[in-house]
Amino acid sequence: MGYESFASDMMQRLSLYLYYLHKLPEEMTTVNPKQMADALLLDPQIVRQDMKALLGKDRVNEESGKALFAAIAKCTEIRKVESVVLVGVGKLGSALMGYAGFTVYDLDILAGFDVNEKTIKKGAYGKPVYHIDRLTEVCRRLNAKIGVITTPGACAQTVCNTLVNNGVTAIWNFTATRLKVPPHVLIHDEDMSASLRRLAEHAATH
Repeated sequence: MGYESFASDMMQRLSLYLYYLHKLPEEMTTVNPKQMADALLLDPQIVRQDMKALLGKDRVNEESGKALFAAIAKCTEIRKVESVVLVGVGKLGSALMGYAGFTVYDLDILAGFDVNEKTIKKGAYGKPVYHIDRLTEVCRRLNAKIGVITTPGACAQTVCNTLVNNGVTAIWNFTATRLKVPPHVLIHDEDMSASLRRLAEHAATH
């Protein structure tokens, strides 16, 4: 069972299920679909259907948390990714490098890149920060496949090109610049200003 077996909306829910399972107290060994749905603000019927598909059962009620986690891990081919790099270690970039929540999904940003000598010398949350001139070298050494861009927009495309030219196939873009990438590269734009603006527009009319 792989990614192609599920609709994209279900794949998004799987991440929520993983988060829920990670937060369960150790003494709770079983998972109730309704309780999980209530905790995640999801439709209980949809959660029940997902669990049936994951566990290969006609009916689900109290199910093993470990079995459910294993089923999700198998269908999403979860594995520890040790090839995430971040370019632009300012306030946002530094915060992302220190964010512990990524470990819930077995992800970690291993290295950062910047031009500020103080930032390079200090590092970020115990992780190395290299000068941007070493981006090619370090990406190749780490076999980086995921790149996070938190630079000023003016240099985002140049950074993106360097990442892609050195093996990165997935980019998380926090700049307002819409980046051009080859067809094989997946890019996710995280425009926080636009998101906040949409929330402000909603708040102003309700």
